[in-house]
Amino acid sequence: MKMATPKIELPVGLTNDAIEALEHQALADVIRRADMPHMGPDVAQRLPLYDRPTLVRLAYLARECSRKRTVGTR
Repeated sequence: MKMATPKIELPVGLTNDAIEALEHQALADVIRRADMPHMGPDVAQRLPLYDRPTLVRLAYLARECSRKRTVGTR
């Protein structure tokens, strides 16, 4: 059974369980939405080629980067 992809602007609100439940393409989309300065456009284009464990780790990193940017703008 496929899980529905949540409509999320930034990965800030994603829980660990939500990240783990995302499908391959949804993980790549979440990572692309985050403002990660160390990830260039070439990396973003290759995200679909990465394995799932790598995408999950990058989604956690994307969430943390987004949280830090959100806290820094308040």
